[in-house]
Amino acid sequence: MRVFIYILFCLFLASASFAQTKYYIYFKDKGVAKETSLLKTSPGFRAGEKELSSKAVERRKGVMGDQNYITFEDLPLSTVYLNTLESLGIKFINKLKWFKAVTAYLTGTQVNDLGKLPFVDKIVPVRIIRYQ
Repeated sequence: MRVFIYILFCLFLASASFAQTKYYIYFKDKGVAKETSLLKTSPGFRAGEKELSSKAVERRKGVMGDQNYITFEDLPLSTVYLNTLESLGIKFINKLKWFKAVTAYLTGTQVNDLGKLPFVDKIVPVRIIRYQ
């Protein structure tokens, strides 16, 4: 019986040491300077347009005009940033282009390592809401 309790205790300690928490990883930018103009012929403009449905594009053209219906918030997240995080073993839960962020489960070591990357602005734990 003591062996069984000892094994359970060891498993509990091992699982606690590998515990991960869900975090927002915010980027400083989208890999494109805001000063860069988004011309209709630019790759950024076309990439942002691909992210929207045709219905959304038409609605935006009606509200924002034919030339400026894509904004910097519409641009996808930098593939260089995402590939760098993936090479570090980070698996994304969500990609939040308007917030320049991704969510992922991270260990304490990963949080420290990511905080040193030049394109990472901040890393914030996702708050847990408990209903009672």
